[in-house]
Amino acid sequence: MIQLDITLPLGKIAKKLAKVSDEVVFHGKATQPLYILAMDPSRSLLVVIDAGITIDSDIDAGIPVKELAETGKGVRYKMDYEGEAWRIVYETGSGLKVRKKIGG
Repeated sequence: MIQLDITLPLGKIAKKLAKVSDEVVFHGKATQPLYILAMDPSRSLLVVIDAGITIDSDIDAGIPVKELAETGKGVRYKMDYEGEAWRIVYETGSGLKVRKKIGG
């Protein structure tokens, strides 16, 4: 199992990105930084955010911005790879823990 801990305030970031895109993509190559990407529907604006961590394996997985926007501030987001699927675990603003398979 590969696990990544992201400590960025993704909920806060997602609320701003909701004005640009419906989905954010986690993208990274082994031994390189993990990036969070969002693109507007016209494909004229690309937002790239460095997640501040280096990863051990390749990752390309998307999650709807609306879901991340519901998470609380300062929550630790855990991403893990089991079998052939990436999953993300986070806590909503109301305290509900969510474990969700995200698209690759």
